[in-house]
Amino acid sequence: STQPAGTAFLADFRRWNQQYSNFDLAVAFSGLQDSDMPFPGALFPGAFNGRMTADWLSAQKLPLDGAFYLCGPQRFMQMVYDCLLENGVADEQIHFEAFGPSSLQRANPRPKKDYAPVEVQFTASDETLTWNATDKSLLEVAEDNGIEAPFSCRTGSCGSCAVKLLKGKVTYEKTPAFPVAKDEVLVCCAVPVTDNADEPLAIEL
Repeated sequence: STQPAGTAFLADFRRWNQQYSNFDLAVAFSGLQDSDMPFPGALFPGAFNGRMTADWLSAQKLPLDGAFYLCGPQRFMQMVYDCLLENGVADEQIHFEAFGPSSLQRANPRPKKDYAPVEVQFTASDETLTWNATDKSLLEVAEDNGIEAPFSCRTGSCGSCAVKLLKGKVTYEKTPAFPVAKDEVLVCCAVPVTDNADEPLAIEL
């Protein structure tokens, strides 16, 4: 935040910090002068002057089994996300909310199984490409080939990447949090599968 006066829920956070021994509060104010807060905690315990950085975050006692929720500008969320991963937080424990162009690039793992290559028809873009198990996701295959695709979370949580399934089959190595219709595909996490090497996957993208 920039100033205490514009920080949402600050009064609640301060009250909880006083009431609960397991509640740790840290608030960075980027719009204050040194004279406003000559030392960390001068305004109240947990307050400091400046911006949250990767070095500062790495120095905190991060609960590796906890859940982390991010919201803010793209560069800020990406910095925090990358830092959390580097400090041992699992990708599925990191959640974020994005508005407009703000988003982050998740470190999607490659499929665990040795799937057969599948021809993928991107019908709206009039492109036919081959997906194989060395690729990360249909979304990244599309992006790498100049095909614009909607997305937000890249983990199957929000459903913004859902496109129409026209032909073929997909599976999900981890059940998406977003309920997927039978005629839809979440391109951020779906894995193409086929019983026939000549059977392509066709999606409306």
